[in-house]
Amino acid sequence: MQDIAGARIILPSPVLQQQLLATLKEQYPSDDEFPLIRITDTREHGDRNGYRAVHVVQRIEGRPAEMQIRTPLQQEWAQLVERLDQRAGTDLKHGQGPAEWRSWLNELSQTFHRLERGELADLPDPPDFGDTTIWP
Repeated sequence: MQDIAGARIILPSPVLQQQLLATLKEQYPSDDEFPLIRITDTREHGDRNGYRAVHVVQRIEGRPAEMQIRTPLQQEWAQLVERLDQRAGTDLKHGQGPAEWRSWLNELSQTFHRLERGELADLPDPPDFGDTTIWP
């Protein structure tokens, strides 16, 4: 465990996500009372599993605290992965699970990213999830 506190912020658009990140960088420079320790930005390319978000770790009262800043589509994608992991007993979040599922999740992540940029994109056809129900 690297942090003692955390928050998830869902903003309605990538523009607002970027504005919040810029504000945090401006308001909390490294010599401030709550210095930024690390910013991990996987919005443009996603991580190796397709996850996209901005994670900001800052020090509050001497201890690290993390903010996850996501758009609604980034949040939906992450929740879908968690639902699949819970219901199918996989670990897709960490790159473990059926290759067909991981490939589809990466393609879905790319499609969501294109949609957020205002590009037209068709949703990829989902793989066969067998008996696993992924939709609420």
